Amino acid sequence: MKPIPFLAALLVLVAMTMPWFTADNTQRMGVLATSGHSDNGELTLWNITKEVYSNPVTIKENVLKTLRIESASSFESILPILGIPLVILGAVIGLFKGRAGHGMGLLGMVLLTLPLIYSPGEGIRSGSLTVGIGYVLAWVGFSVGLVSALASK
Repeated sequence: MKPIPFLAALLVLVAMTMPWFTADNTQRMGVLATSGHSDNGELTLWNITKEVYSNPVTIKENVLKTLRIESASSFESILPILGIPLVILGAVIGLFKGRAGHGMGLLGMVLLTLPLIYSPGEGIRSGSLTVGIGYVLAWVGFSVGLVSALASK
């Protein structure tokens, strides 16, 4: 086991408990305001996962409300549904298999990020969601872990 990819995966696991997104206006937060997160408007990856996958029948609608994406196509709403498990699996697999886990995690981060940037609505692009420290640390952890795992081969 290589120490840098292991520590990078550990950093991502810790980052999952930190705020990934913060809502500027908690009155318009949709799912967040009704689920008890209205006190500080912070979303951790665990909160996002719980909100999105809480009801399997309405997963698409949960993604749109939680990540504040409006009028998204089916393709744009499927990307976060696929990205969230890849991020979680990437961090866990990255503890033991550096390249595979960190590569999977980076793919999940890209799938999670694309609809937030390019979709219309109240997401990151319009400024109603801001990126939190956990989101940044996850990008850093997966990137450092993948580069270190590839360089040590």
